[in-house]
Amino acid sequence: MDPKSTNSEWKFGTRSYDAGEVVFQEGDLGIEAYIVQSGKIDILKSKGEGEGVPCLGR
Repeated sequence: MDPKSTNSEWKFGTRSYDAGEVVFQEGDLGIEAYIVQSGKIDILKSKGEGEGVPCLGR
């Protein structure tokens, strides 16, 4: 999807992810939004060498 697209081009859909699957990574273009309908997601800030630290709290 072109990030410069008009609102009429945006489409909504449903995706499922398996436990442990990476949805997006730090540095990816922010052209999508995600809504967690069920389950939980961990948001981590890159620490280097594949490690991460939590960046959102409850």
